[in-house]
This record gives sequence, C-alpha cells and structure tokens, in this order.
Amino acid sequence: MILACIAQEMKRLPMSAKCLMGALIITAVELLFGYIFNLKYGMNVWDYSNMPLNFLGQICLPFSVLWFLLCFVLFKWVIKDNLYGRLF
Repeated sequence: MILACIAQEMKRLPMSAKCLMGALIITAVELLFGYIFNLKYGMNVWDYSNMPLNFLGQICLPFSVLWFLLCFVLFKWVIKDNLYGRLF
C-alpha cells in the first residue's frame, strides 16, 4: 500500500527514483522489524550475518538490491494506472 502511494505521488519521477525510494522504505521496515523481533525478543526470524555488507545481521546490501529490482517489477507491471484510486 505504501508503494502504491509512492507511485501516485511520484508519477513524474523516473522509474529508478521510485524503485530506490521503495527499496529504502522496504529496507527500513525490515531493519525496524528485525530489531524488534530478532534482537529485542530473540525470535531469530532471519539472520543476514553471513551476508556481505550486513548491518546487525538484520539488513544487507544484496537484499536491498533485490528489493530495488522487485520494486521495478511492481511499479512497471503491478502498480500502474490508477491502483491508488482503487485503494483509497
């Protein structure tokens, strides 16, 4: 739903800027929930400690790049036309 709002509010921005914004939001949410569930409550839902360029084992650059690519797919083929208008 957040990505639909991004797509609506940033229609004029290039696709790369939308994807970067989406990837940053997804990574930030992943860090927040990773901190809460994995570090604070010890649930160990995921662990990126063995991945390169990780931060606290909760986020890592390879997955942030994956989120960027998935945002491209979403913005290009899934969230198009007037999905924002249909949601709200």
